[in-house]
Amino acid sequence: MKKQINGKKYSTQAAQKIGYGLSDKDELECMYVKRNGAAFTIGKANNITPLTEEQALIWARRNRLIVQYVAAVDYAINDKKQVSIYLTEHAQANLRKLCNLWNTSQSETVEKILQDSTERAEETERIKEQLLKELELKYGFKPEK
Repeated sequence: MKKQINGKKYSTQAAQKIGYGLSDKDELECMYVKRNGAAFTIGKANNITPLTEEQALIWARRNRLIVQYVAAVDYAINDKKQVSIYLTEHAQANLRKLCNLWNTSQSETVEKILQDSTERAEETERIKEQLLKELELKYGFKPEK
């Protein structure tokens, strides 16, 4: 859902979902944190309510989501650089699936994929180097690089 309030844009697709909880009127809501760290809630009537930092902290504490809220704000305000990439529709669909499975934003999901891939590639390189050393020691085989 997307909406503009007082000249500011709010989008549940672009924001990180923090979780569900009750408003001060005991109505079910879901809290989101935007890329800039601003928080908002959306109720069952699809009404978006922007929150001040103090309101967001109170909402998160009341609904036992303070750790998730603080982590999302910390992530949002860290020194991040925006980049543009082009993805096929299939890749976009896979990214959305992972975001839903992991309950993460697209940025967090891509960072996690990159981190995991880098760790796997480094481990593969370590294994490859180890195997090459074993081949050299056992058979005197030394491949050209």
